[in-house]
Amino acid sequence: MRTFKLNAFLGRLQQPEKRDDQAERYYSQSLILFRQAHGAVSVDAALVEANLAFMRLGARQYESAADLFRQAVRKIEIASGPEDQALIRPLVNLAACESMTGHANEAEAVARRAVDLSVKAFGEPHPVTATAMLVQATALRRLRRKGLASDLEKRAKACLRNNSTTNLAGYTVSLRDLAGATSR
Repeated sequence: MRTFKLNAFLGRLQQPEKRDDQAERYYSQSLILFRQAHGAVSVDAALVEANLAFMRLGARQYESAADLFRQAVRKIEIASGPEDQALIRPLVNLAACESMTGHANEAEAVARRAVDLSVKAFGEPHPVTATAMLVQATALRRLRRKGLASDLEKRAKACLRNNSTTNLAGYTVSLRDLAGATSR
């Protein structure tokens, strides 16, 4: 198990350094090992796919990124259920991807789901929820629903502003919480 997570971790380390080839190699190795150990569907493998998708999103490979985000979401749902907080980050990123490619309706629906899950997992006054709300607001603006978008943006920005001025210890989330925790 350590080798799987080490490869995934090494892949994440390569991304900020713009070593996409190395990151993709580590992610691919990690996926192979996770699939050998856990079969075709596991939350860990799905999160590695989501990391790979995020890398492709950054490279503006939108179709490939969206496909990988959708696969990751499906696999997390199968492995852990439709309410697992591990879905939040892939859903937020899928919504952003859909928004960038002009699919505002899809982006809004996916972002709304991420907001709902995040509120259940962390509460509304949480930075993760605020991030999801901002992505949903972007989609709402593209759908010309400016009133709803403005309200959501105000709530999200207030949350971020309040969290930046308070002790964040009450709002910290581990990588496992954000990316791979199972429902509690």
